[in-house]
Amino acid sequence: MTVDVNKVTADDKKELERGVGLLRAIGLVSGKVDLLAANNKLSDDGTLAVYNPVDKRVRRRLLELADLYQGADGEAVVALTQETIAELAGASRATVNQILRDEEKRGTVELLRGRTRVVDRESLQKRAR
Repeated sequence: MTVDVNKVTADDKKELERGVGLLRAIGLVSGKVDLLAANNKLSDDGTLAVYNPVDKRVRRRLLELADLYQGADGEAVVALTQETIAELAGASRATVNQILRDEEKRGTVELLRGRTRVVDRESLQKRAR
């Protein structure tokens, strides 16, 4: 899908800038960043993240973060707060908490203080599509 830059609102741009700032803070990007290119890089289907349903955005970001935090033993413990995950996904902390609690009930994640362990990556990936 081609993104029409003229349809990106000021609020969309602000969210993208905040997301890029967080990505820079955790070391995923550096230097000058094209906001749309950075967002498209993070989106599986090339669409603006702000146009994807929030539950899918949260799951996708969690999976991307799990890749970054995966240890040599294969365990993926994302050492970020729900607030930070929310900012990366363009969602509120309360919404992220609700989605992660639902995933915990399904057995796909384990919620820890300031961290999230991905337990069943395959099931999480299915719901992130």
